[in-house]
Amino acid sequence: MHLYGDRISQCSICKAEYTSFHFEVMPACRVYVCGECMELARDHFIWICLNCGRSFWRPKNVVMNRIHDYGLKEAVFLYENRIIHGIAGCIHCSPDLILEYTDRLGKCAL
Repeated sequence: MHLYGDRISQCSICKAEYTSFHFEVMPACRVYVCGECMELARDHFIWICLNCGRSFWRPKNVVMNRIHDYGLKEAVFLYENRIIHGIAGCIHCSPDLILEYTDRLGKCAL
């Protein structure tokens, strides 16, 4: 098997397998996903940090039980095909961004 440039790359989620299946989360930013991770995504929400490359996954039922806004629950069910999401930053690479986004900077003791 020959690896031609960006046609085959390491899975962005598990980083264990190589795959050619990919999608663009934003222009010129590809996320590669292997078959096992696609199967995992049926029952889990998966987030990939576009800044550091770490991936996070949580069971869908746990996430949905924590959401109290009915409109948000409906929106999540409408977009079940978008099971892998790209995020701008995570708690590991940019905790300041997360605190700024949640507007809890003044409430946290740093």
